[in-house]
Amino acid sequence: VLWDLNENSITGRFNKLIFNSESQLGKLNKKNKFPSLSFPILLDVKIDEVVWNDKILGKLEINSSNKNTRLWTIDNLTIINPQHIFTADGEWIETDAGSMTKIDFKWKVDDLEKTMYQIGYPNLVKKGNARFHGIANWEGSPFNFSTEQITGNFSMDIDKGEILEAKPGIGRLFGLLTLQNLPKRLSLDFSDLFSKGFIFDSINAGVRINSGILSSNNFKMSGPAAEVLMDGEVDIMEETQNLHVTVKPFVSDSLSLAALAGGPLAGAAAFIAQKVLKDPLNKVLTDEYQITGTWDEPIEINKTNAEELSELVDEEIIEPSDSVLEKLNIFKNKNE
Repeated sequence: VLWDLNENSITGRFNKLIFNSESQLGKLNKKNKFPSLSFPILLDVKIDEVVWNDKILGKLEINSSNKNTRLWTIDNLTIINPQHIFTADGEWIETDAGSMTKIDFKWKVDDLEKTMYQIGYPNLVKKGNARFHGIANWEGSPFNFSTEQITGNFSMDIDKGEILEAKPGIGRLFGLLTLQNLPKRLSLDFSDLFSKGFIFDSINAGVRINSGILSSNNFKMSGPAAEVLMDGEVDIMEETQNLHVTVKPFVSDSLSLAALAGGPLAGAAAFIAQKVLKDPLNKVLTDEYQITGTWDEPIEINKTNAEELSELVDEEIIEPSDSVLEKLNIFKNKNE
């Protein structure tokens, strides 16, 4: 480490740097107010391996500069490891009302499963890759980062993975977004098919951040079995949520329609109705529910009536198609 006192610059090169938030050797006091925008530090630091609280983050590089005594610019902040790459730039600026930090970041994740494990959320997803891009602001210096104060927004695009079955905490909340929580309708039993998780092709969302509360009105998850739409908010400080979820299962592609009636005639009738009437079952079986409560003990309130849906399927699909097939003498016994 080289510290040029005249330039107030620090140049550092490390093979490994280990941080532990619970055993700091020293802490800054209010009297020194270090670092300060009145004399900002110029950084040129490269670390081959950063370990934070026993978690290996990867390679870190940070470069900063200052154009005046009221502005400290983060020219580059990069964290690289085999699973993901995080890059950011921004500034720490002083105003009459106080100082503010602004960051523009990109996070490219090549292995979502291993990355979630690395940051403390194991058994949440399987496989998958992701891209995040957003901005974040908070009062004070970059070293005073707090989830309670952060505001901003980010976009999220995730491809080709699987949400695993519900686990305690945030995993249980994600589990409620899968088809394993759809109530049994008619004689269909979704739990046998989807109890191990939900395979998705894509997850897309725009998310707003305001003092520890994440909100979105355009969350969309698409997979071979269903499409999940969601809007609402999640409080990451209190670990609570208030979410409205709509699940549209792709019945004709994922389930045996013969299960609707227990016989080949009605099953075939339903299949034909699906094709002729442009997948009415998918619309009929669409499920809506509200998720409140905490991450560990979420409360799920269903918003549809299974009996009404069953009657609708019988009246609009099974009975008309059954009648048509009988008139065409389809599935009639040859000996009759």
